[in-house]
Amino acid sequence: MKKVLLIVYTAFIIILLTNYIYYRNLYNRQIDFIVTLLNRQVQIVGFSVDNTNNNFISDMNEIIFSEDLHS
Repeated sequence: MKKVLLIVYTAFIIILLTNYIYYRNLYNRQIDFIVTLLNRQVQIVGFSVDNTNNNFISDMNEIIFSEDLHS
């Protein structure tokens, strides 16, 4: 009887440890994916803001040089 109880407890602890390792690994992979996704989104937004800034300066120069500001 003691042997069977020891085997059941050992199997239960092994199952718990396996689940803990599995879910911790899954959680870490989800965090890595989210961080990678956010990094890509920050790059896209940065490129968009930079492009808008470059176009704004170009548009301002076009307005300044195309019109006679004194009139």
